[in-house]
Amino acid sequence: MVTDIHGRQASMDSALWISWYNLPDDGRDAYIGWLHGTYIPAMLERRGFLWAAHYASVEKAGMVPTHPEFITPSTQDRTVPTGDRYILLFGDIWSRLHLSLRDREMITVAINIALARPVGNHSHYRSALKLGLSKEQIMELIIQVGHYAGWPTIALAARQFAEVLKEEGEQGKGPSRTI
Repeated sequence: MVTDIHGRQASMDSALWISWYNLPDDGRDAYIGWLHGTYIPAMLERRGFLWAAHYASVEKAGMVPTHPEFITPSTQDRTVPTGDRYILLFGDIWSRLHLSLRDREMITVAINIALARPVGNHSHYRSALKLGLSKEQIMELIIQVGHYAGWPTIALAARQFAEVLKEEGEQGKGPSRTI
């Protein structure tokens, strides 16, 4: 059985999270401010959530869905919001099949190195270590990507990785390489 990062059985269906809902007029602006200012950014910091989108439909008086027979509630629980006024989507790519979590993390680290991301890499280095990549393999990845992406990317990535090793108490343990 293949599982995702949350321990669930992985399937292609778990790669997208969509919620449709309506909001009352009272408190709507405060909720949307919280959603955009706190909730969505916090979700995007979680591992596995690559993107988010939030849309509001155009409200028209008397508008009736064209095909109401296709609207099926996913639950009978009346506390779960439903509706058609707002839609919130999150992309969860970590649970897809065909690549292991280790391989996905290695690809993500390589891309972040190549793009010289100033923030966000520390958590990926930690995850790569926890998923079985050695310190030496991560340094090789930094060197390999830096050779093609430009030498300045090596300096940034090596500094970020050294910060992670220092935070994790790994500095000076085992073989090391100098650039």
